[in-house]
Amino acid sequence: MWAAHVCRRVHRPCHLGGAGGPWHTMAVAAVRPAIARGTANLPPGSATHERERPRRTSKPAQRNVANFADAVKIQEYGLGAVHKVTMERIVNFEVRNENREKKLLVSARFLHDTIPTRLARRLNDFHFLPYHAAINPNMHRVYDFYCKAFEQASSLRKVETLDDVKHVTHVWRKLLKEGNFVLPMLARGSKEIAAHVDRDHLTKFLNDFLTSRISRRLLLEQHIAMFEEWKAGSPLGNANRIGAIRLDCDPKDLVRRCFRTAAQLCEETYGVAPSMKLVQSGPEAPLFPYVERHVEYMLMELFKNATRAVVEHHTIRLQKSIMEDLPPVRVSVVDSGPEGTTIKVSDEGGGIPVRHQNKVFDYAFTTVGRPSSQAPQPTTHQGLMDGSVRPMAGEGFGLPLCRLYAEFFGGSLTMQHVRNVGTEVFLRLSHISPAAIDQLFQHDDNDE
Repeated sequence: MWAAHVCRRVHRPCHLGGAGGPWHTMAVAAVRPAIARGTANLPPGSATHERERPRRTSKPAQRNVANFADAVKIQEYGLGAVHKVTMERIVNFEVRNENREKKLLVSARFLHDTIPTRLARRLNDFHFLPYHAAINPNMHRVYDFYCKAFEQASSLRKVETLDDVKHVTHVWRKLLKEGNFVLPMLARGSKEIAAHVDRDHLTKFLNDFLTSRISRRLLLEQHIAMFEEWKAGSPLGNANRIGAIRLDCDPKDLVRRCFRTAAQLCEETYGVAPSMKLVQSGPEAPLFPYVERHVEYMLMELFKNATRAVVEHHTIRLQKSIMEDLPPVRVSVVDSGPEGTTIKVSDEGGGIPVRHQNKVFDYAFTTVGRPSSQAPQPTTHQGLMDGSVRPMAGEGFGLPLCRLYAEFFGGSLTMQHVRNVGTEVFLRLSHISPAAIDQLFQHDDNDE
């Protein structure tokens, strides 16, 4: 009954499934303690779920994070305006300049208003997913975390003093850390429900979800970096950075560092790895301002794909000895003028079959097959982006997420395949400009 009431408030048809429906049940009941007892994959209300209900104890149960009032609150916050962020705003938050305390207060107040709205919009998007998503344990866990994050963010006290800034910054830092599991969990859940959800619907949901996540985390990381600089008491700070933005990104240095890490991971996984050959095939690329960790993530994913393809194609498909020299991965970094910097990654990994080439940017698609006695299995390593454990391959999120990161600031990611030869990837990074920043952080305004 509450679902119809809420949907009348937002003037759109209700997709929560009605009273007792999957997302209605999740919004009202959230996640019960039975999750810890192994019933997270059962829809609430099932016979087994009721039998596994934990016994009462003298200790009061934890308050549900998504009761009736919170469900209405989420809908109302989702209707709120998302404030536009400009490059001028980011630069003005720079605490190396005068009025550092005032700028921190402005930053904290802005985030205090916008973060709950952004979280609420993502929760509302969940309500339009079908039943299979609602009962999937991985999707369920992501939804529950966002409910908890929304409750904490929307319950923060008003920011009036620097003590308030310290408090809210501590909460936001904790939420960022606790949310590290979201990407791998969302990847597994999306793969599990892909056969039961319309492909375009799932793609739009994930594009919006992940783009909003990138934007939200960047805003928070930017503020936290500024806060740490202020707390350190350095009047000059780091001359090469404005918070999370590095002003003098060196693309060749990033290429060398990321390939070294990817090759090490490949060698740990397969026992061998190809080398890299850096080729200068155009004008020298200049240093440029960018979010360095975004570039690291994209390059790591591209190099993981390239090194794995070379090893598997030459040692498994072509049955060559593991001791034979593998062809190198060729990388060129060139200045593309007003369009930014282009990084081309070429491998001789056999390419991708024509029947799969239109799927490489689909979520949940992967070229990693079932375990084989012949093929070494991927291991895991520490993720560069958020500290989560990420596999060498097989999640299906690598290329789609890379493209989102590239397009985030107006860049692009394209590929060319030659079957039985290899793949060329073109990563174009637009140098951060005020127009790109404006477009990026207006994402929620334009697409919601």
